[in-house]
Amino acid sequence: YEELKASLKSNEELLAFWINTYNSYIQIQLKKNPKLYQNPGDFFSEESISIAGISLSFDDIEHSILRKAEWKYGFGYIKNPFISDEIENLQVKETDQRIHFALNCGAKSCPKIAIYSDKNLDEELNTNAKAFLKENSSYHPSMKVIYTTPLFSWFKGDFGGLFLEFFLF
Repeated sequence: YEELKASLKSNEELLAFWINTYNSYIQIQLKKNPKLYQNPGDFFSEESISIAGISLSFDDIEHSILRKAEWKYGFGYIKNPFISDEIENLQVKETDQRIHFALNCGAKSCPKIAIYSDKNLDEELNTNAKAFLKENSSYHPSMKVIYTTPLFSWFKGDFGGLFLEFFLF
């Protein structure tokens, strides 16, 4: 644990490590047993990953580490006060809303899997966010309406708390 904490110094290192860890473990577990996804609540909340001697769930990685203790059901507005010291010490220094276009939860609607590096993270996150949004959004100028992914609704606070009217598909 101490070695991992000491080796991940920059925010880019933390983001790349945890995004890659999340994506790879999802794929490994679903490849071993695709039926795990039949109960997504259990799949994401079960502490099925051991990193540096700490048992973690996918929810821990996404919401407690990458989103800095955001409550899973709080739309990006409510912090979870019940985060362990170990997890808190492994959190990113600054959140980055582009993680929502980088994390692959195993569903068909998830962003494509990519490997992220701390050296090119900004460029990689931008590229993949643009690709995901281009594939999952459409603009209808005559109606002045954007149809886009439900991610913007699920994580409103992560995207600046804008209360734009999105028509989701």
